[in-house]
Amino acid sequence: MAQYLNGIVAGHMTKSKKLGFAAAKPIPQVLLNINSLTLGARAVDPEIEVQVIFTGEWSALVKEAEATNALVSSGADVITCHVDGAKVVIGTTEQIGGYSCGYHTTQQEIAPHGYLTGAEWNGAPVYETFVSEKLAGQPLGHFVRGGLGEHFVKSSPYGPAFTEAAKSQADAVRAEMMKGNFAIINGPLKDNTGKEVVPAGLSYPETAIELEAMDYLVEGVIDRLCKCRRYDRRQSHRGDPVQTCRIFPVGTDQANRRVAPDPAGGHCRGAFGTMFSLENKLQRASGRRFWRICLT
Repeated sequence: MAQYLNGIVAGHMTKSKKLGFAAAKPIPQVLLNINSLTLGARAVDPEIEVQVIFTGEWSALVKEAEATNALVSSGADVITCHVDGAKVVIGTTEQIGGYSCGYHTTQQEIAPHGYLTGAEWNGAPVYETFVSEKLAGQPLGHFVRGGLGEHFVKSSPYGPAFTEAAKSQADAVRAEMMKGNFAIINGPLKDNTGKEVVPAGLSYPETAIELEAMDYLVEGVIDRLCKCRRYDRRQSHRGDPVQTCRIFPVGTDQANRRVAPDPAGGHCRGAFGTMFSLENKLQRASGRRFWRICLT
């Protein structure tokens, strides 16, 4: 819910209509945050797109800085993240001069000029509930979900760059969320390949356990979740699926500075292991880091 509000704010503040999201791994909780941000932003302007870069690790400071720079270089002017610590992403965005939305806790001190708001955890009410239930002799829940209405999460205070339009819409939606049973994931909903993932008439409020099985990115997210098996040297000759990838230097224009292009379309094509080896070979030869984006 707090990421949806981040999206509304970002949707009002972006001038390029491109948002950036640095993410650790494509697990359901991360995908839900990406999708929520996207749906919030597109509630403001349906033409807004969200570019995602997965670092592959929960805490990798260099990769997070590189991802942030790459997102800004691709045109994103509002950046957020879902990694263990948001400091590098928010701090790098501030140094570049962009807007940011935080995660976990407030990063206002790190980004006094560009910080808009953030999605924060609000742990105290959760543990107070557990203690009260235990003292009353009640069994504790094995799995508990909650949003703004249950006071499990909250939003960071608004930063100085905020506009009145952004504040007005975000506050109105927050008021509806606080009533409880608010659903961000509503059908009909398509993923970013055009496939319907939530049919009409179906919705999932924040407490729905089905959200723990999310395996898609919604329309408007620029990224394709790679469904192939992760490269493993022990399986490199066991029929790795064929991929089409773009390999490009970090911090450069992806469209104009492709590396090792295929004459047919500027892409490299081969087994996942082949792409992995080519990426490493390019890095050793040039001394630079490269990103590989899976296109199929």
